[in-house]
Amino acid sequence: MIVRLMRSAAGLGAALGLYWVYQLAVVPRVEPPDRPASSAESAASASEPAIRGLEKYFAADAWQRNQPKVLETEHGALLFREYASRDDGTIELAPVTLLYYPQGDPSAVAPVVIDAPQGAVLQSDRAINLARGDFGKPIAGRLQGNVTIRRPRTDPDHDDELYLAARNVQIDRQRIWSPNEVEFRFGPHWGRGSDLRIRFHGSDARSLSQRRRTGVVREMELARIDKILIAADDNFQSLNALPADTRGRPDPRPASNRTPENAPVELRCRGPFRFHFVEQTAVLTDGVSLTRAVPGGPVDSLRCELLEIRFASLRAPNLPGGAMGRAAGGMGGSRSGDDSPSARPTIDRFLAKGGPVEFDWPSRQTSATADMIECYWTERRLVLEGAAGARLRYGANELRSQRIDYRLAEGNARRPGTLLAEGAGRLTGEMPGRGSFSASWTESLHLRPHENRHWLSITGDASIALDRFGAFSARVVHLFLNEESPSGDGGHGTQGKNAPRLAPDRLLAEGDVRIDSPWLRSAAPSDALRVWFERESNARPGPGKTVSHARSNAAPDSDRADPLAKPVGPPLDFQGNVIEMRVLAGPLMALDDVTVAGRVLIRRSGGASPQSTVQIAGELLQVSGLARAQGLVRVEGNPAEAGAEGLILRGAQIHCDLAANRMWIPGVGEMRASDNGSRRGARPPRPIPPLTIRWSEGLDFDGTSATVRGQVETTGVHVGEQGDTTEFRVTGRDVRADLTRSIRFLEPPVESATEDVELRKIAFQGEVLGESRTVGPDQSLRSREAMKVVDLAIDGLSGTATASGPGSIRSTRVGGSLDMASPSPPRDLPAPPSGAGVTKLVQVHVRFDEQLAIRSAERRVELSGDVRATYVPVGSWDEPFRADSPELGTEGLELISDRLELSESPAHDGGSPPHHEILALGDAKARGESFQATGHRISYHDGKELLVLEGNGRDLAAVRTAWGNGNAEARVIMIWPKQKRVKSDGIRSLDFGPVGGPR
Repeated sequence: MIVRLMRSAAGLGAALGLYWVYQLAVVPRVEPPDRPASSAESAASASEPAIRGLEKYFAADAWQRNQPKVLETEHGALLFREYASRDDGTIELAPVTLLYYPQGDPSAVAPVVIDAPQGAVLQSDRAINLARGDFGKPIAGRLQGNVTIRRPRTDPDHDDELYLAARNVQIDRQRIWSPNEVEFRFGPHWGRGSDLRIRFHGSDARSLSQRRRTGVVREMELARIDKILIAADDNFQSLNALPADTRGRPDPRPASNRTPENAPVELRCRGPFRFHFVEQTAVLTDGVSLTRAVPGGPVDSLRCELLEIRFASLRAPNLPGGAMGRAAGGMGGSRSGDDSPSARPTIDRFLAKGGPVEFDWPSRQTSATADMIECYWTERRLVLEGAAGARLRYGANELRSQRIDYRLAEGNARRPGTLLAEGAGRLTGEMPGRGSFSASWTESLHLRPHENRHWLSITGDASIALDRFGAFSARVVHLFLNEESPSGDGGHGTQGKNAPRLAPDRLLAEGDVRIDSPWLRSAAPSDALRVWFERESNARPGPGKTVSHARSNAAPDSDRADPLAKPVGPPLDFQGNVIEMRVLAGPLMALDDVTVAGRVLIRRSGGASPQSTVQIAGELLQVSGLARAQGLVRVEGNPAEAGAEGLILRGAQIHCDLAANRMWIPGVGEMRASDNGSRRGARPPRPIPPLTIRWSEGLDFDGTSATVRGQVETTGVHVGEQGDTTEFRVTGRDVRADLTRSIRFLEPPVESATEDVELRKIAFQGEVLGESRTVGPDQSLRSREAMKVVDLAIDGLSGTATASGPGSIRSTRVGGSLDMASPSPPRDLPAPPSGAGVTKLVQVHVRFDEQLAIRSAERRVELSGDVRATYVPVGSWDEPFRADSPELGTEGLELISDRLELSESPAHDGGSPPHHEILALGDAKARGESFQATGHRISYHDGKELLVLEGNGRDLAAVRTAWGNGNAEARVIMIWPKQKRVKSDGIRSLDFGPVGGPR
C-alpha cells in the first residue's frame, strides 16, 4: 500500500514540475542577448545554420522551415517572420517560435519549442530599433493568442514528452501570468486548469539570498485546477498511446488495457495549486481529491483539505544572461544548476491534512483515516496522526492508534517494515491459514526487524488474542514473528502474490500476565509468560490420535478430524508466577507443552457441586504432549497436590499420564477422600475431615484403583445415623483403594454421573493396627477402641470392615454392667431413675485367630476362631486392662467360643446409654465371679440383664453358680444374675441351694 501511495505521489510531483518547466522555457527567451549593433537585414535574416537539424521538429510546410528570421542566443534561437517597432517602446513579432536548449548545446538534448502563431509583443523602457540593435531595458512582454510549449522525448526509452497549451501569456519584472485555461501533458501525465501565475524574487537582500539558493522564481500558482491525470507507474502506456487532439489533450476515453497497476490517478481540488521554490513545496487546498478508477473495477481515492508535497534538492530554472533575463530576475541567474527538463525533481515528503484525511484503495484492499497523513519519500516512511485516533487497514488487517509511523522494509516493499503506533490502539486481522488475531494497548505498539525475525512489542495493558487459541494480556508483550514463503495462491488472495506471511515464533509477556484460552484461564495475574510456537508439520501426531484430556463421552463430530485435538469442557483456571508454553501452530493452534512455576494452582469447575472440581497445586507444574496424544503431567511442591471429584492426592512429586489415565506419586504422600457415611448419615455438629491415606514409599493410581506402598496410615471420621461421630486411625503396609467409579484426570465430570466419587474399598496387606474414638451428638465420649488384625479390608459404601487373625480388639465404652453379685433392691424401695448417677464404663477385650467383620451400619462385630472375649467395668477411660488377669470383678464376664458377635442397640427411652449384646457360638464358655457356664450358644444383653445358655441338641447347657452352690443342666438356661434368678427349659438336673432358688 505505502509503495503504491508513494509512487502515485511521485507521479503527481513530476506532473506539477511541468509548471516550472513552462516558466523555464517562456521567461528568458523572448529576446536575444545583448550584442553589437548590426543592420536590421543582417540581424533578422534567415540563418541556415541556426535551424539546420531542427527540421524534424516542424512539419514540411511549416513557416519555420521557410527562411524565418532568426535571433540566436546562448541557450537557443528566436524565430519569427515579421516584426514591427512602435513608438511606445514595444515591438511586435509574428509569428514567433522559441527554441530553447536547456544545456546550451543543440546536439545534447531535444529543445523546448514554444510557439505563438499570433505573435508576441515586447515592451521596453524606450523605443526598440531591431535594425540598430537598440532594445532598451525590457519591462514586459505578451505572447498573444494560443501558445504551445512542446518537447519531444529526450531519449526513445524515456517517457518524458512535454506538451503545454495556454492563451495570452503575459510577463513583467515580477511575474508571468495567464488568466485563461492551461492544459499540459508530460509523458503519461495530463492536466487542465486556469489562471496561471509565476512570481519572481524581489531585489531586496533576503530575496537575493533566496534566489542564489533556489533560482529567480519564488512561487508558481494555478488558481483553479480542473483535473490532473497522473500515471501511477513508470511503465504506464495507455495515455501515451492515445491520439491527441489539435491542442494535444489526450483522448478521455478509457484505455482497454488499464489495470489496478497502471490506471491513472485523477487529481482535483476546489482551491489553488501553489509551488513555493524557497520551501520547495507544492500545495493544493480545499477539497483535494485523488482518485483512480479501473473500468469494471473499484475506485481508489485520497480526500483531504490540504495536500503538501516537499521536494529535495530542487532549484527553480535559472535565467541566462541578457537584458530580459536581468529584467525578469533583477540580475543574472546562476548557471550552476541542471536546467534540463528531463531532470525530474525528487520528492522528499508529502503531507495530507483534513477533517479527516480519507484514503481508500480497494484495488489493494487498503484504506486509511487520520487527521494527518505524512509520507517521507526518501525515508520510505508513512506517518498517520489523529486526535481521535488514526486508522490504517490492509486486507483483513486494521490498525488504530493516535499516531502510526511505518517505514518500508529495505529491498522489498512487500516485506514487513518498521512500525510504531503511539497512544492507545488496537490491531486486528488474519494470519493466513491460522485464523484471526487482535492486539490492544494503552501506550504503544512497535514492530521492527530483529535477528532475521520481526519483533513486535506492545506496552501498556497489552493484550494479544489468537483465534481458536485464546488471549494473553500483560503490562508488556513481546511477539517474535518469522517470515514464511507465500503459498501458491498468493497468501490466500488477501495480501497479494509474493507477499511473505508472518507466523508467530516466540511470545514473552511480563507484568500482570493473564491468559484466557480454551485450555487455560488465569485465576490470578502471573509475573511472566513465555510461549514458543512450533509448526504443526514438525510435531503433528499420526492420523486419528487425540489428546487424552480432550476426550469426550459425546459422539465425535466433524471438527474432530484434525489430529490436533481441541479441548472439551471449560478451561482450567490457574495461577502461577511464571508460565512457559509450547504451541503447535497449524490450521488449528493447539497447546502441547506447559510449565508453570511458583505458587501453582490449577482448578476446573465441574458444576454446582464443589466435589466435582479438579485442582492441582504446587510449586512447579509441567505438562507435555497434550496435542500429540501423550499428555504427561508432573507436579512438584511442598507438597504438590492433585484433586478431582472429592479425591485429593499429595506428595513431593505427582506424575500423571493423561493418555493412560494413570497417576503416580513416588515416596511419601497422602490421599484424601470424602467420607461416604458422613453424607448419608445425620448432619454432623462440626465439619468432618476427609478420609486420609498416608504412605511412605509411593502410590500408583489408574483413576479407579490406587495401590499404596510402604507403611500406610488411614484416618477418617464416620457419622452414624444417630449422630454419633467416630474418628479412626488404621496403620499397615501396602494398601489398595478402589473408587466407586473412574476419574478422568483434568477432564470435566461425566454428565451422566449422578453420584460423587467415593471410596468403595480399602485393603491392607499384613499386620494392621487400628484405633478409634466415638462421641455422641452432644460431643460426650462414648467409646474408645484399639485393634490389631491381619489383611484388613474396609468397604466404604457399607461401612463394613473385614480382617484375618490372629488379632485382637479392645473397646472401652459407656454402657450397663453385669453387676452379677449385687442383690436386687428391696421391693418396697423405688428404683433410681434411668441414667442417674455416675456414667458407667465397660471395657471389652477380644482375641481371635481366624476372621473379623465389623459392620458399622448394623453396629455389630463378628469374630471367629478360638475367640476369647472379656467384658469388665472400669473406673476411667485410661484405666489399664490386663487381659490375662483371672480377676473379673463382680460385674465382669469372660466368654470363650468358636465365634463371637458383639452388637449395640439404642436405649428405648432415647436418653440412656446404648445397650450391648454378646453372642458366643460353638463350644462356648462363660465365666463370671459368681458363676461358670457352658453351652453351644451363650448370649448376654446388658439392657435386659439376661444371660442365656443354649445347648445344641446333643450337649446340654450347664451352669454353676456361687450363690447357693447350685448347678443346672438344661437345653436352655436363662439367668438374671442381679436378681439371682434362673429359669430353664428341658431341665436334666437342677441343684440350687436354699437361697435364691428358682421362682
